[in-house]
Amino acid sequence: MKQLFLSIVLIFSGIICRSQAYDANWLIGNGGVTGYNNCMVHFDSISATSYLVNRSIPISLTNACISDPQSNLLFFTNGLDLFDSTLNPIAGGQLIQNQYTLQYQGFGLNQPQQTIFVPYPGDSNKFVLFYTTKEYLMPLGSPGWIPYELPLHLYYTVLDKSLNGGLGGVVSANNIALNDTLSQFGSGLAAVKHANGRDWWIIVKKHYKNIHHKFLLTPSGVSYQGSQAIGPNNQYYYVTTSNFSPDGNIYGQSRGYYDIFLFHFDRCNGMLSDFLHLLALDPSGLYGCESINFSSNSRYLYASTVHNITQFDLQNYSINPVAVQNSAIVVAYADSDTTTCAPGNFPIYYALTGRLAPNNKIYIPSNYSCDHLTTIEEPDSAGLGCNVQGGNFQIASPNTSSFPFFTNYKLGPVVGSVCDSITSIKDELAAGNFIIYPNPARDYIKIKLTNDYFNFSVKLYSIQGRLIQEQVFSYGHEFTLQFKEKLSPGIYLLEVESKEGKAMKKLVVQ
Repeated sequence: MKQLFLSIVLIFSGIICRSQAYDANWLIGNGGVTGYNNCMVHFDSISATSYLVNRSIPISLTNACISDPQSNLLFFTNGLDLFDSTLNPIAGGQLIQNQYTLQYQGFGLNQPQQTIFVPYPGDSNKFVLFYTTKEYLMPLGSPGWIPYELPLHLYYTVLDKSLNGGLGGVVSANNIALNDTLSQFGSGLAAVKHANGRDWWIIVKKHYKNIHHKFLLTPSGVSYQGSQAIGPNNQYYYVTTSNFSPDGNIYGQSRGYYDIFLFHFDRCNGMLSDFLHLLALDPSGLYGCESINFSSNSRYLYASTVHNITQFDLQNYSINPVAVQNSAIVVAYADSDTTTCAPGNFPIYYALTGRLAPNNKIYIPSNYSCDHLTTIEEPDSAGLGCNVQGGNFQIASPNTSSFPFFTNYKLGPVVGSVCDSITSIKDELAAGNFIIYPNPARDYIKIKLTNDYFNFSVKLYSIQGRLIQEQVFSYGHEFTLQFKEKLSPGIYLLEVESKEGKAMKKLVVQ
């Protein structure tokens, strides 16, 4: 019966995942800069089509879109303003404006991967835009000084698609999640599904330091989950663009010049580990890594420089990290004089914003106005088998680098994980029926079972999977668990186990 129930859950989950087309529409184009109308690229699981839209919104490097599960565009931002499904400005949707951002009104903000939309857990009408912006120019001579403006906050804005007659509107704007000096381009901003398949992890990186700030978006809102120091410290990297692998297990950063930093990521507790430093290859020796993208099967990593694309095989990351660097192979190279914007050519300046698309191809724009995109046709294949095709996809309007930033919205739960507190069948099926009370609790709980058990253990976990407390009871059917530490208000997981089996239930602490 359990196997049948689990099979039904997995089949149903698969149907849901295939319908989550949040990244189906990419609004691109130079917009107000050139006078051309914007261009939309629409994806399904197989193909891509491009068409003009009746708007001329200025877009530079900052770009984020979100669609509904039925592939209808919902919201868009160029880093300065929010736009609804008709690409008209949303009332109250202006993002943080200051002396550093106002100069970009006619162009769109020029910080890649600075904005990302995620669905609000537990509410199908709501979406959250996480973003950073230009706010602070460091005094000359300051530790970590660079001649570019830095973000000082992680902001978020909550939107509801049902407002304004279904066009969508703002619920709350420009909320501050973090105050800190963050890295310049993109702030290391990335998002990935929690192991429970519902909530979201959000990461941003401190400028110059190896500090990574972590947040959780749950039905209760945005909460800070602390920071972690990992990787090289005191680095003068101008650019930090970040991505998670589609399976959510690897967090990668391109750090200007030739450097790529990889970390394993635990979707349950949010911990980064197994730091790996890779060097992108550029035969010219002049240009560094501008962008990284993972293949849809998460095995291959693609690093784009101005002149070439390098592939790394991550299969042996855990057991032989050196093999990953040794696997590097240049799969496409553009001569510095290749400026022709036409099929068969690899335009120079592979841009900061290459993206894995819903059809599992990787699309790469040029860094100047061009109406052709380069594609990696088979990114799940090794070496030259990945089949890079220069300028083979024509779009309806010239574009400069402006690809939207997405995450893998289809990623499901880690089935069987202690953090899979939502879909796992053990959350509802107990080895022996038991109740916990009071719930909500404060300093203690009582556990009552319908039968007596020998050597009965109780484990208390945080929602991120950290074991807080464990206690073993020798015999009985009613027990009191006194909390050994002061617990912050929130949701916790209580696991009970005997030789007959184990089960888990949610506990609310107030």
